[in-house]
Amino acid sequence: MNNKLFLVLPFLFLSGCQTATRPYDGVLGYKTTPVSDSVSELTYVDEDKRSWEEVEVRARKACARSLKTTPDQTLLGALSKTQFSQFVAMPVAIPMSPGAASKKGMQRPGPIPSGVVIQGTASSHAFDIEMNLKKLVTTCELARKT
Repeated sequence: MNNKLFLVLPFLFLSGCQTATRPYDGVLGYKTTPVSDSVSELTYVDEDKRSWEEVEVRARKACARSLKTTPDQTLLGALSKTQFSQFVAMPVAIPMSPGAASKKGMQRPGPIPSGVVIQGTASSHAFDIEMNLKKLVTTCELARKT
């Protein structure tokens, strides 16, 4: 059992990592507003742990996606960079013993996959956590071919 756990844990941790740019979800991601056929305004928000260089690379990828081209064919305009903090509701499941759950009228969530053993149930709560973020606002356009 412990050997299986050691094999599964790295995949669980890696699956939680977001590597691709994503549309803005209210906290992180990019949002584009078309200005013309070849120019868009981009707002990109990412975690403060990334360097500004990484944020710009990811913003260029988001620009390319909105302009339906590749990152090397996009140009970023004048950049506005800000750092800020935002409180975010983070859902957290708190394990409970089976006896405590039945006293509170709680049930196990959904079907359990074969091979997975769950002891007790979980109570779901949301906690506000403060996230430090970076926000980049720029224009992006197609690079002119020379």
